[in-house]
Amino acid sequence: MAAAPASTRRRSPSPGLGVILVLVGGLASAGGLAAPMDPVGVAALGRLQPDGEVVDVASPLGDRIASIVVKEGQEVALGDPLVHLESEAERRAELALAAARLQEAEARYAAERRYGEATVAEAKLRLRQAEELLPLDVRAQQASVRRLEAELANSKRDLRRLEVLARSDSAAERDRDHQALAQRSTGAELDKARAELEKLTRKRTLDAAVARAQVESAQAGLARTLASIELESLRRGVALAKARLARTVMRAPVRGRILKIIGRAGEATGGQPILQMGDVRQMYALAEVYETDARAVQMGARARVSSPALHGVLTGTVDRVGTLVSKNDIFDLDPAADIDRRVIEVYVRLDDSSIARSLVNLQVDVVIEAAGRGR
Repeated sequence: MAAAPASTRRRSPSPGLGVILVLVGGLASAGGLAAPMDPVGVAALGRLQPDGEVVDVASPLGDRIASIVVKEGQEVALGDPLVHLESEAERRAELALAAARLQEAEARYAAERRYGEATVAEAKLRLRQAEELLPLDVRAQQASVRRLEAELANSKRDLRRLEVLARSDSAAERDRDHQALAQRSTGAELDKARAELEKLTRKRTLDAAVARAQVESAQAGLARTLASIELESLRRGVALAKARLARTVMRAPVRGRILKIIGRAGEATGGQPILQMGDVRQMYALAEVYETDARAVQMGARARVSSPALHGVLTGTVDRVGTLVSKNDIFDLDPAADIDRRVIEVYVRLDDSSIARSLVNLQVDVVIEAAGRGR
């Protein structure tokens, strides 16, 4: 019978027996006795994976793939475009519409603001006129009143002198009558001037109040008009349209290599990842160590990684030891092996990633130096 392929001859250690015993030394040359056995490490099944694990790049349901702009094996940087979706054109149109509406609203806002500010400035000028020019009119009228009051006082004195003279001189009597007429005329002008002064005083008060009200009204009208132009909501609409457009271009979430392209142009999205990628600059061996052997694994321990697919043995260092006990994800190819094991994940950072980076997800055997043994 032909020998089974190497991949089917692999065996997993039984639970609780992960510590491997290997022969140090050969048989005794004379008596053929085996040398004492010495514990050297913890054995576990594992797989090769990139730093940060394999990343699935997918998109939401309800769209279709327009084009995939990368190829398998291609190196990409963080943020590089990977996939374009069919909704991209529609989202670009939505963004253009939102941007046009925002631009129109901003132009209207600027125009309304200029008009409102001009109205406010006009109202302030009227207020300034009421506060600065009307007092001058009042002061001028007050001066007229004082002048007429002085003229009336002089007229009264002249009239009293003429009344004394009129008792003995007929000519003086005529002058007295003339002076009396002048006094009445001056008195009438004074009454008129006082009435005009009262009018100007009240007008000054009312005009100033009206001008202040017009300023407040113009300012309130400007504020109301500007508030009615919903610039902020339109800006948020543009931001939303940009976000929706950005979702139509799938970009690299990390720096790395395109490992596998799953989707094809025209396929609906959301059912499975479109592609898989990973940062293969640094490779790891993820070992699933039996829960009963986890206490023998320490940070910094050296490890050996082997597989029939590898040309030689890879070495590395334990970089991280998990704290969660869970069911194994890696299964032995031997149908008789235990398929339901409780394990701890141990991450072994490989010293040389050049070979492993081309064998992502390769199942490997990992032997980790047991705690307490010298290196």
